[in-house]
Amino acid sequence: QKKFEKQLDKKVELTEQLEDWSAALQQTTCMKGVYQGIVLDKQGKLDAESKYSESDLAKAQARVPAEYAYFHGNCLFRLKKYAEAEDEYKAAIQIDPRHANACNNLISLLYLQKRLAEARTLISRAEANHLAIVPGLKSAVLSNGGK
Repeated sequence: QKKFEKQLDKKVELTEQLEDWSAALQQTTCMKGVYQGIVLDKQGKLDAESKYSESDLAKAQARVPAEYAYFHGNCLFRLKKYAEAEDEYKAAIQIDPRHANACNNLISLLYLQKRLAEARTLISRAEANHLAIVPGLKSAVLSNGGK
């Protein structure tokens, strides 16, 4: 993650320099060749820094432990940032499909938002993965709204 942050900072810096030199190139009359060389050099460096794609960043984020995403989801839930908490719980489940706590918390979140069909689907998937669902939560989701 730090590698990507450092790379992003460098790309921002190169982009700013490229914009400055491009503006200077547009304004000059006597040093066009020199400025053009500098602009091309900055563009080449920026292209070289862009060698890491979004998929590389996604792979790096995928190495985050499921437990981290789960705890992050809990923090966001307590801050009442439910959409973001949902994303974190889903990320934890994607990383580790057998993460029972993330699954239970996501079911609870869906239940609180009255998204019962999604909660029931998630219960079915969890049971298929042999995960323990909190009994009170399961009965609340399944009995609410007449299935």
